[in-house]
Amino acid sequence: MRSCPSCKSMVICNTCLESYQDPLCPVCRQPRPKDAYVAKPDLFKKITVSRNSMCGFHPGKKQRDFCVTCDTPICRSCLTEAHVGHKRRRVAQLCEELAESLKLTQDKITTHEDLAFSVSKSK
Repeated sequence: MRSCPSCKSMVICNTCLESYQDPLCPVCRQPRPKDAYVAKPDLFKKITVSRNSMCGFHPGKKQRDFCVTCDTPICRSCLTEAHVGHKRRRVAQLCEELAESLKLTQDKITTHEDLAFSVSKSK
């Protein structure tokens, strides 16, 4: 994922950025060259994988937490051993937050697309 340096929205994935022709950010509509978008860690992929993943260090334990400090999914045993004192989040909570963030970004894009369509139609 990449984000606009102005509005900070996670607006475009790396694959889509390659084919993106509009010189404006799809959310804030500010001019942005393709190389201005800031790379974001592929948190969504890590969280999606960890929802059903078993811990490689603790057989039989699911990775239900995400160590923010180390940027990796972890199980409860990892939390009490190798990741003591690290900032952690529940994977389910992060999935909900990411879904909401993606929905808000999608709504912003739709609003801007509707506005752009109505402006171009009136010309």
